[in-house]
Amino acid sequence: MSVNCIGIDLGTTNSTVSYVDGESKVIRTVEGDGFSFPSTVRFLENGRIEPCVRMTECTNRCFALNSKRLIGRSFHSAFVANNANTFGCELREVEICPRKRLESSSHECGYYNPYSKKVVSATQVSSEILKYLKDKAEMEIGYSVNNAIITVPVIFTWEQRIETIRAAEMAGFKVVTTQPEPVMAVFDYCTTNSIENGVFAVYDFGGGTFDATIVSVKDKKYITVQNDGDAMLGGENITQAMIKQIEDSYFSVYHKSLYEGVDEMEARAQLRVYVEKVKKGLQDISESISIDLQGVIPSQTSSISVTFDIPEVRAIVNRTVRLMKRLIDGCGMKVDRILMIGGSSQFVLCEPMLKAVLSEAKVENYFPFRSVSRGAALCASIYPNGFRPVNGEVMFMNRLKYRLGYQNANGNPEFVFDVRDILPKERQERVMTSVDTDTINTIIIESTDSNVSRNCKTVSIKLRRVVTTKERLLITFFVITDLMLYLSVKDEKGELLAPYQRVNLFDSCVYSILKSLQKTTRNAFPRFLNRRKECLCSRENAVL
Repeated sequence: MSVNCIGIDLGTTNSTVSYVDGESKVIRTVEGDGFSFPSTVRFLENGRIEPCVRMTECTNRCFALNSKRLIGRSFHSAFVANNANTFGCELREVEICPRKRLESSSHECGYYNPYSKKVVSATQVSSEILKYLKDKAEMEIGYSVNNAIITVPVIFTWEQRIETIRAAEMAGFKVVTTQPEPVMAVFDYCTTNSIENGVFAVYDFGGGTFDATIVSVKDKKYITVQNDGDAMLGGENITQAMIKQIEDSYFSVYHKSLYEGVDEMEARAQLRVYVEKVKKGLQDISESISIDLQGVIPSQTSSISVTFDIPEVRAIVNRTVRLMKRLIDGCGMKVDRILMIGGSSQFVLCEPMLKAVLSEAKVENYFPFRSVSRGAALCASIYPNGFRPVNGEVMFMNRLKYRLGYQNANGNPEFVFDVRDILPKERQERVMTSVDTDTINTIIIESTDSNVSRNCKTVSIKLRRVVTTKERLLITFFVITDLMLYLSVKDEKGELLAPYQRVNLFDSCVYSILKSLQKTTRNAFPRFLNRRKECLCSRENAVL
């Protein structure tokens, strides 16, 4: 077996990992529970973190759930406030950020560990899940595999994409590329069925997000024609609506709260596990279900009958169907096939409602739980250096108002980004070390004109090994629309020495909030060798 790269579908509620056997060319998905692993992290009393554990009898309070929904978001966002009870542990801001724009992702969101009393970021939680997937894949393959293609929703912002990459790097991966989930599903379908041309609508209903995408395939070239979706719409919404229906039904019968006299958080966790099982096994939405609450919440002795054919549930599914119809009607192309993917697409209402509204196109369930990771694995096998679909990158355009760079060992500014650069943007600096060291120190600076520069933030980058004097390094600077800066370091051979590190520029003069920062020492700061800045990531569209 020869496997150089694996494909990972990092999901909201469940994740899958696939690879292509280099000898047989067979696509294999690593066996979890039904080919997937729960996207959960459990905090243990002894301080350890246990990833990918299914919630059974454990209290919700020690679980970090739905990290994909939080990654790259602000702790102060309306989304976090409105869904705070769906993430398990209490949510807190990872590091108190003085930046006034509360919607900024500088206000990093995290989970409060009740045992260590520390806040663990959503990125770190995702990293623990990815590390677990890496270990499971390597156990099956038989040796270490560090390269991965990670899939993301089409509607992910750059903040969410770069945080996903950072999580993967923290887990020990070298991310070859990130790819849109629906495009990878179409890639799998077309490659497996030897299809070179066609127009596909992908109905991707996951646990935490819904994506609707039109993918056109012309002579094996993949074009994302249009996309729509809702980052706040997923199977979790159905679960929560069903939980509320049980709570309301209980109250209408007994005139008291279902959680009276019990630990509400623990009881809700147990009820959620039960509802997830009911949701997956539901065959008829109008069926009345008898619930023995003693089997769900041990302290309860009552039972109730409930039906989940309620407006709230139908409205959630109807929202996905309307988004799909709007997309197909507006694309100006005849759609050959609608592919239903994502675990929540298997909910009993989805397929019949989709077929009723979009009867002109054939609707097909295609490996709904595995097609995305299978596509990423195939992509890694066929295009080991990565591939980009035409118009496949979703960018939120903005322009930089000030030059942005760093201070070299002589105390002089080296500017990486210029005024009016279109964001997001990635550039790479070629540098040479001045001494043997395992740390790089500098100051991030910005400038309003050619003569004046101001200090924004001191940065210390810890390397994974000691670099020697005059060793050449590549430092990648990535700045996103929210003026969040990321730095990573590689050696000349491409070995990752330091994964992406966040630099919150909330003290930037862009917001007229300046602090006087001490200048860093000359210790180990790389001298700039090549003043040519190489733009690695732009708005250009690449084709196969």
